[in-house]
Amino acid sequence: MLDNDIQKITAQLKTIPTYCNLDPRKQIALADMAFNLGFHGILRFQHMWAALEAGDCVEAAKEMLNSTWAAKAPNRARELASLVK
Repeated sequence: MLDNDIQKITAQLKTIPTYCNLDPRKQIALADMAFNLGFHGILRFQHMWAALEAGDCVEAAKEMLNSTWAAKAPNRARELASLVK
């Protein structure tokens, strides 16, 4: 079941061109984040996506940390943000 869930969220993320243009490490971080938040949940990180689209990974990581999700799961958020930087 876990493999199916991972494949589903990865397939959903692959519909986002910005995601497809990221290196594998960043893709894994965002897939982990989406697995936790759900596909529609990660889509709400509009500033993060805009920063990634602009190639500003440091800003994208800041946007990840500037969220309710990060406040609720600070260790996970810091770990994933460090992969996105």
